[in-house]
Amino acid sequence: AFFYFLWKLSAYMLSNHGVAVLYMGMPRDLAKQIHFSVRLLAFAGMVFQAPAIVLEGELFEMGALPRLLHFAAQLAFVVSMILVIRPRAPLAIYLTRPGGWLRRMWLIVGPLLMLLFLTAVVMEYLGYRLGADFVISNALNTGGGILALVALYRLLLKGVESIANAVRRHTMEEEGATAAWESWEQVRGQLTRIVATVVFVIAALTLLQFWGAQTHILGYLEDLKLVEVQQDQWLTLAGLFAAILWVLAGHFLVHNLSALYQFVIVPLAGQGTRGDDTWR
Repeated sequence: AFFYFLWKLSAYMLSNHGVAVLYMGMPRDLAKQIHFSVRLLAFAGMVFQAPAIVLEGELFEMGALPRLLHFAAQLAFVVSMILVIRPRAPLAIYLTRPGGWLRRMWLIVGPLLMLLFLTAVVMEYLGYRLGADFVISNALNTGGGILALVALYRLLLKGVESIANAVRRHTMEEEGATAAWESWEQVRGQLTRIVATVVFVIAALTLLQFWGAQTHILGYLEDLKLVEVQQDQWLTLAGLFAAILWVLAGHFLVHNLSALYQFVIVPLAGQGTRGDDTWR
Protein backbone atom coordinates (compact mmCIF):
# COMPACT_ATOMS: atom_id res chain seq x y z
CA ALA A 1 0.00 0.00 0.00
CA PHE A 2 2.82 2.40 0.84
CA PHE A 3 4.61 1.82 -2.46
CA TYR A 4 1.36 2.24 -4.41
CA PHE A 5 0.74 5.51 -2.54
CA LEU A 6 4.28 6.61 -3.41
CA TRP A 7 3.62 5.80 -7.09
CA LYS A 8 0.44 7.91 -7.14
CA LEU A 9 1.98 10.74 -5.12
CA SER A 10 4.93 11.01 -7.51
CA ALA A 11 2.54 11.24 -10.46
CA TYR A 12 0.53 13.95 -8.70
CA MET A 13 3.60 15.98 -7.71
CA LEU A 14 6.20 15.37 -10.43
CA SER A 15 4.39 14.74 -13.71
CA ASN A 16 4.43 17.34 -16.52
CA HIS A 17 1.21 18.80 -15.13
CA GLY A 18 2.03 18.11 -11.49
CA VAL A 19 2.13 20.47 -8.55
CA ALA A 20 5.93 20.79 -8.51
CA VAL A 21 6.07 21.88 -12.15
CA LEU A 22 3.02 24.12 -12.36
CA TYR A 23 3.02 25.77 -8.93
CA MET A 24 6.51 25.35 -7.42
CA GLY A 25 8.59 26.27 -10.47
CA MET A 26 10.54 23.00 -10.73
CA PRO A 27 12.14 22.51 -14.17
CA ARG A 28 10.44 19.84 -16.25
CA ASP A 29 13.62 17.84 -16.88
CA LEU A 30 14.37 17.74 -13.14
CA ALA A 31 10.81 16.72 -12.30
CA LYS A 32 10.91 14.04 -15.01
CA GLN A 33 14.16 12.57 -13.65
CA ILE A 34 12.99 12.50 -10.03
CA HIS A 35 9.59 11.16 -11.13
CA PHE A 36 11.24 8.25 -12.95
CA SER A 37 13.50 7.44 -9.99
CA VAL A 38 10.60 7.53 -7.50
CA ARG A 39 8.44 5.33 -9.75
CA LEU A 40 11.33 2.87 -10.09
CA LEU A 41 11.60 2.75 -6.28
CA ALA A 42 7.86 2.21 -5.94
CA PHE A 43 7.89 -0.50 -8.60
CA ALA A 44 10.79 -2.31 -6.92
CA GLY A 45 9.02 -2.08 -3.59
CA MET A 46 5.77 -3.56 -4.91
CA VAL A 47 7.31 -6.25 -7.13
CA PHE A 48 10.47 -7.25 -5.20
CA GLN A 49 10.68 -5.92 -1.64
CA ALA A 50 7.15 -6.64 -0.41
CA PRO A 51 7.12 -10.27 -1.70
CA ALA A 52 10.58 -10.81 -0.19
CA ILE A 53 9.33 -9.74 3.23
CA VAL A 54 6.33 -12.05 2.97
CA LEU A 55 8.28 -15.07 1.71
CA GLU A 56 10.95 -14.88 4.41
CA GLY A 57 8.35 -14.56 7.17
CA GLU A 58 7.04 -17.26 9.47
CA LEU A 59 4.39 -18.40 6.99
CA PHE A 60 6.79 -19.50 4.22
CA GLU A 61 10.31 -19.24 5.74
CA MET A 62 11.97 -19.38 2.34
CA GLY A 63 15.64 -18.50 1.96
CA ALA A 64 16.92 -18.29 -1.60
CA LEU A 65 13.99 -16.58 -3.35
CA PRO A 66 13.57 -13.74 -0.78
CA ARG A 67 17.29 -13.10 -0.95
CA LEU A 68 17.11 -12.85 -4.75
CA LEU A 69 14.11 -10.52 -4.56
CA HIS A 70 15.83 -8.39 -1.94
CA PHE A 71 18.89 -8.13 -4.16
CA ALA A 72 16.71 -7.06 -7.12
CA ALA A 73 15.01 -4.40 -4.97
CA GLN A 74 18.36 -3.09 -3.77
CA LEU A 75 19.70 -3.02 -7.34
CA ALA A 76 16.68 -1.00 -8.48
CA PHE A 77 17.16 1.36 -5.54
CA VAL A 78 20.82 1.89 -6.40
CA VAL A 79 20.01 2.55 -10.06
CA SER A 80 17.40 5.14 -9.08
CA MET A 81 19.88 6.89 -6.77
CA ILE A 82 22.65 6.90 -9.39
CA LEU A 83 20.32 8.45 -11.95
CA VAL A 84 19.61 11.31 -9.54
CA ILE A 85 23.10 12.05 -8.16
CA ARG A 86 25.25 11.56 -11.27
CA PRO A 87 27.28 14.70 -12.05
CA ARG A 88 25.40 15.51 -15.28
CA ALA A 89 21.96 14.82 -13.86
CA PRO A 90 19.35 17.62 -13.87
CA LEU A 91 19.57 17.87 -10.07
CA ALA A 92 23.28 18.76 -10.19
CA ILE A 93 22.69 21.27 -12.99
CA TYR A 94 19.79 22.86 -11.08
CA LEU A 95 21.56 23.17 -7.71
CA THR A 96 25.04 24.23 -8.88
CA ARG A 97 26.53 26.83 -11.18
CA PRO A 98 28.99 25.99 -13.98
CA GLY A 99 32.54 26.50 -12.73
CA GLY A 100 31.45 27.04 -9.12
CA TRP A 101 32.92 25.20 -6.16
CA LEU A 102 29.62 23.38 -5.61
CA ARG A 103 29.82 21.95 -9.12
CA ARG A 104 33.43 20.88 -8.54
CA MET A 105 32.46 19.28 -5.24
CA TRP A 106 29.57 17.47 -6.94
CA LEU A 107 31.97 16.10 -9.55
CA ILE A 108 33.90 14.48 -6.69
CA VAL A 109 31.16 13.50 -4.25
CA GLY A 110 28.71 12.24 -6.88
CA PRO A 111 30.99 9.50 -8.27
CA LEU A 112 32.05 8.55 -4.73
CA LEU A 113 28.42 8.04 -3.70
CA MET A 114 27.80 6.08 -6.89
CA LEU A 115 30.79 3.87 -6.04
CA LEU A 116 29.44 3.33 -2.51
CA PHE A 117 26.04 2.29 -3.85
CA LEU A 118 27.64 -0.14 -6.31
CA THR A 119 29.82 -1.51 -3.50
CA ALA A 120 26.69 -2.14 -1.45
CA VAL A 121 25.17 -4.08 -4.36
CA VAL A 122 28.28 -6.26 -4.63
CA MET A 123 28.24 -6.87 -0.86
CA GLU A 124 24.56 -7.81 -1.03
CA TYR A 125 25.27 -10.24 -3.86
CA LEU A 126 28.10 -11.85 -1.86
CA GLY A 127 25.81 -12.29 1.14
CA TYR A 128 27.02 -9.45 3.38
CA ARG A 129 23.55 -7.99 3.93
CA LEU A 130 24.34 -6.13 7.16
CA GLY A 131 27.41 -4.52 5.63
CA ALA A 132 25.46 -3.58 2.50
CA ASP A 133 22.68 -2.02 4.58
CA PHE A 134 25.28 -0.09 6.59
CA VAL A 135 26.92 1.27 3.43
CA ILE A 136 23.61 2.25 1.83
CA SER A 137 22.32 3.87 5.02
CA ASN A 138 25.44 5.98 5.44
CA ALA A 139 25.56 6.81 1.74
CA LEU A 140 21.96 8.03 1.94
CA ASN A 141 22.76 10.08 5.05
CA THR A 142 25.77 11.54 3.27
CA GLY A 143 23.80 12.43 0.15
CA GLY A 144 20.89 13.86 2.13
CA GLY A 145 23.23 15.86 4.34
CA ILE A 146 25.05 17.27 1.32
CA LEU A 147 21.78 18.27 -0.35
CA ALA A 148 20.64 19.97 2.86
CA LEU A 149 23.95 21.85 3.12
CA VAL A 150 23.73 22.90 -0.53
CA ALA A 151 20.24 24.29 0.12
CA LEU A 152 21.53 26.05 3.26
CA TYR A 153 24.47 27.48 1.32
CA ARG A 154 22.23 28.87 -1.42
CA LEU A 155 19.89 30.36 1.19
CA LEU A 156 22.80 32.03 2.99
CA LEU A 157 24.12 33.37 -0.32
CA LYS A 158 20.82 35.15 -0.86
CA GLY A 159 21.30 36.79 2.53
CA VAL A 160 24.86 37.73 1.55
CA GLU A 161 23.58 39.37 -1.64
CA SER A 162 20.97 41.37 0.24
CA ILE A 163 23.51 42.54 2.83
CA ALA A 164 26.05 43.48 0.17
CA ASN A 165 23.39 45.45 -1.72
CA ALA A 166 22.40 47.26 1.47
CA VAL A 167 26.03 48.20 2.10
CA ARG A 168 26.37 49.35 -1.52
CA ARG A 169 23.31 51.61 -1.26
CA HIS A 170 24.54 53.12 1.99
CA THR A 171 28.04 53.71 0.62
CA MET A 172 26.66 55.22 -2.58
CA GLU A 173 24.75 57.80 -0.56
CA GLU A 174 27.82 58.65 1.50
CA GLU A 175 30.84 58.28 -0.83
CA GLY A 176 29.65 57.80 -4.43
CA ALA A 177 29.27 55.01 -6.96
CA THR A 178 32.92 53.91 -7.24
CA ALA A 179 33.36 53.42 -3.51
CA ALA A 180 29.97 51.72 -3.37
CA TRP A 181 30.94 49.05 -5.89
CA GLU A 182 34.30 48.49 -4.16
CA SER A 183 32.61 48.06 -0.77
CA TRP A 184 30.01 45.77 -2.37
CA GLU A 185 32.69 43.49 -3.85
CA GLN A 186 34.67 43.45 -0.60
CA VAL A 187 31.71 42.65 1.66
CA ARG A 188 30.30 40.11 -0.78
CA GLY A 189 33.66 38.34 -1.16
CA GLN A 190 34.32 38.17 2.59
CA LEU A 191 30.83 36.98 3.47
CA THR A 192 30.90 34.37 0.70
CA ARG A 193 34.21 33.00 2.03
CA ILE A 194 32.77 32.88 5.56
CA VAL A 195 29.64 31.05 4.45
CA ALA A 196 31.62 28.60 2.31
CA THR A 197 34.05 27.87 5.16
CA VAL A 198 31.27 27.31 7.70
CA VAL A 199 29.36 25.00 5.34
CA PHE A 200 32.56 23.06 4.54
CA VAL A 201 33.36 22.55 8.24
CA ILE A 202 29.80 21.42 8.97
CA ALA A 203 29.95 19.02 6.01
CA ALA A 204 33.26 17.53 7.18
CA LEU A 205 32.06 17.02 10.76
CA THR A 206 28.76 15.57 9.54
CA LEU A 207 30.50 13.06 7.28
CA LEU A 208 32.82 11.99 10.07
CA GLN A 209 29.83 11.50 12.36
CA PHE A 210 27.83 9.53 9.79
CA TRP A 211 30.64 7.07 9.09
CA GLY A 212 31.78 6.76 12.71
CA ALA A 213 35.29 7.94 11.87
CA GLN A 214 35.33 10.78 14.38
CA THR A 215 35.54 8.50 17.43
CA HIS A 216 38.23 6.28 15.91
CA ILE A 217 40.35 9.22 14.73
CA LEU A 218 40.14 11.02 18.08
CA GLY A 219 40.94 7.82 19.96
CA TYR A 220 43.96 7.18 17.75
CA LEU A 221 45.26 10.76 18.15
CA GLU A 222 44.73 10.65 21.91
CA ASP A 223 46.98 7.58 22.10
CA LEU A 224 49.87 9.38 20.35
CA LYS A 225 51.74 11.11 23.19
CA LEU A 226 54.26 13.79 22.23
CA VAL A 227 55.60 15.61 25.32
CA GLU A 228 55.09 15.08 29.05
CA VAL A 229 53.88 18.46 30.33
CA GLN A 230 53.53 17.44 33.98
CA GLN A 231 53.69 14.20 35.83
CA ASP A 232 51.28 11.76 34.16
CA GLN A 233 50.01 14.56 31.90
CA TRP A 234 50.97 14.41 28.26
CA LEU A 235 50.56 16.61 25.24
CA THR A 236 48.91 14.33 22.71
CA LEU A 237 48.60 14.73 18.99
CA ALA A 238 44.88 15.36 19.44
CA GLY A 239 45.63 18.26 21.80
CA LEU A 240 48.15 19.69 19.33
CA PHE A 241 45.65 19.51 16.48
CA ALA A 242 42.99 21.11 18.68
CA ALA A 243 45.33 24.00 19.51
CA ILE A 244 46.16 24.49 15.82
CA LEU A 245 42.45 24.50 14.95
CA TRP A 246 41.73 27.10 17.65
CA VAL A 247 44.52 29.33 16.33
CA LEU A 248 43.26 29.00 12.76
CA ALA A 249 39.68 29.72 13.87
CA GLY A 250 40.83 32.82 15.77
CA HIS A 251 42.82 34.04 12.76
CA PHE A 252 39.82 33.45 10.51
CA LEU A 253 37.49 35.38 12.81
CA VAL A 254 39.86 38.32 13.20
CA HIS A 255 40.59 38.46 9.47
CA ASN A 256 36.86 38.51 8.62
CA LEU A 257 35.66 40.54 11.60
CA SER A 258 34.44 43.45 9.48
CA ALA A 259 32.37 41.13 7.28
CA LEU A 260 30.89 39.43 10.35
CA TYR A 261 30.02 42.87 11.68
CA GLN A 262 28.20 43.65 8.43
CA PHE A 263 26.47 40.26 8.51
CA VAL A 264 25.03 40.91 11.98
CA ILE A 265 24.49 44.69 12.02
CA VAL A 266 23.06 45.35 8.55
CA PRO A 267 19.94 43.14 8.96
CA LEU A 268 19.29 44.67 12.39
CA ALA A 269 19.75 48.15 10.97
CA GLY A 270 17.34 47.29 8.18
CA GLN A 271 14.74 46.16 10.70
CA GLY A 272 15.24 49.34 12.68
CA THR A 273 14.85 51.45 9.57
CA ARG A 274 11.63 49.70 8.62
CA GLY A 275 10.36 50.20 12.13
CA ASP A 276 11.16 53.91 12.05
CA ASP A 277 9.43 54.30 8.71
CA THR A 278 6.38 52.56 10.09
CA TRP A 279 6.03 54.95 13.02
CA ARG A 280 6.60 58.07 10.98
